Amino acid sequence: HTTYPAGDVPSSITTGDFNGDGVTDLATENEASDDVSVLLAVGDGTFAPQTTFQVDMEPRSVTAGDFNGDGMTDLATANVDYDNVSVLLNIGGGTFSYHSNHNVGDSPRSITTGDFNGDGVTDLATANVFSYNVSVLRGVGNGNFLNDTTWPVGPFPRSITTGDFNGDGVTDLATANVSSDDVSVLLGVGDGTFAPQTTYPAGNGPNGITTGDFNGDGVTDLATANVSSDSVLVLLGVGDGTFAPQTTYPAGDGPSSITTGDFNGDGMTDLATSNANSNNISVLLNQCSSDVLIGDINQDGVVSLLDIAPFVALLVSGEFQVEADINDDGVVDLLDIAPFVDLLTGG
Repeated sequence: HTTYPAGDVPSSITTGDFNGDGVTDLATENEASDDVSVLLAVGDGTFAPQTTFQVDMEPRSVTAGDFNGDGMTDLATANVDYDNVSVLLNIGGGTFSYHSNHNVGDSPRSITTGDFNGDGVTDLATANVFSYNVSVLRGVGNGNFLNDTTWPVGPFPRSITTGDFNGDGVTDLATANVSSDDVSVLLGVGDGTFAPQTTYPAGNGPNGITTGDFNGDGVTDLATANVSSDSVLVLLGVGDGTFAPQTTYPAGDGPSSITTGDFNGDGMTDLATSNANSNNISVLLNQCSSDVLIGDINQDGVVSLLDIAPFVALLVSGEFQVEADINDDGVVDLLDIAPFVDLLTGG
């Protein structure tokens, strides 16, 4: 690997084309130096030396978006000391102007972007650890934001992500709540407000959260990095805003952050975690086939009587397997028996 100097204690990173050359650049927030480092890509896989831009005290998370509609990628940080968000507007050439601060909840540790009210303007949302809520800052379109509106989530939300969890075309929110060992899902109404949270068990110490389609069904799923159990947890989306019971996978020591990508080029969404205690990264390659044969529980390529025993075993254990979810409701349960029998008998 190649390393590049950044600021003091960089704990979050994001990407964007900050100078408009079509090449992806990097930006980190640096919590001990109270600034952002921007590293412009050269185009051959290397990066130019950092340029730093001041923000408010102790930024813990950084995100990118076009906040004033000028076609250039801007930056925003969540700052835990002053309970606010700093907005840096891109003025061209990969340089930024310190634009404004906006108050949010108590100790914002994670920040993300989305269009929460469908007006075509980028909004911001933060997960606020000590106030047990999320703050939504609705963008005006000129780089400014309205005062925050908050919605309760679980205790100590350490990470926040966006996705369309019920397929209505409206952006929803989800947080990983490290103290209550669960995930909060807030379904967007479409006007910038959200329905009350629904929580789902998420293992021991969910610290990071991300979205992706992990079983290839076209529905957005969730995955968490669980710092206390050294594992990754996957919650498969049903499609109506709810999620099937969790499945866990081992990761490194103290996974604190999680992201997605297709790391082996097979068209399936893989996962990667940064592991704070073992100082390494875990890569989890997706083993779900993109050509799933529903009813083929033993995965031998045909639906036959040999699939009955593993199907019954899944019913008893409550574990999820996409081939056994015959009625495609996100769970393997008694409602799958009748359609499974139809498959076996050619119905």
